[in-house]
Amino acid sequence: MWKIIISVLIIIVIVMIILLIIYMKFSSASKGEKIPSYENLKSALLVIDIQRDLTEKNGKAVYNIEQTDQIIENTNLIIENSEKLGLLVIYITHEYKKSFLIKIFTKGALEQDTPGAQIDPRIKIINKNHFIKHMMDSFSNPEFENFLKANKVNHVYITGLDAEACVDRTVKAALNRNYEVTVISNAIAAKSEEKRNVKLWEFEKIGAKVVTTEELLKNP
Repeated sequence: MWKIIISVLIIIVIVMIILLIIYMKFSSASKGEKIPSYENLKSALLVIDIQRDLTEKNGKAVYNIEQTDQIIENTNLIIENSEKLGLLVIYITHEYKKSFLIKIFTKGALEQDTPGAQIDPRIKIINKNHFIKHMMDSFSNPEFENFLKANKVNHVYITGLDAEACVDRTVKAALNRNYEVTVISNAIAAKSEEKRNVKLWEFEKIGAKVVTTEELLKNP
């Protein structure tokens, strides 16, 4: 009997270690190569994970509706003025591959090829610059990183969610590569205002600039 119990415990520990390793890879911010010094400053607006499962009231993983409504409005204002601001708009979404195990943890939210994984229809789409990621860090998609390099982007402006997860890892990954990073404070969402403010303070501390939508539009 004891041998069975010990065997089961060993299996549980092994499974937990494997899951921990997978999560650490899923949630880490990548290092990557440092970008070269381009002659002219070129900027991009990253619209991160503003997707129906997270931002609509009937979504499978509804987030902070009050904040997501706000960030959609502010992100659209920036997109509408992107040409004047000299911003190359890039849409980034998160998708989970179809898997029974993954569905246990995500409840089917953001599953690939489902309506909930689509960009919220309220977001203005002005081009086809759309990249899908499967980890928190947007730079985990090499096509996205190559697109930035091909367009000689060296400054990224960040909007979207979650301030404590995908936005956080993307900010850190961009700084790791020597990008200039500006976070739009009222165009990113967190689970509470307090959590958002804490992350904004952290972003400034590690080298990112933080501005409001209004400040960006007033002083491009």
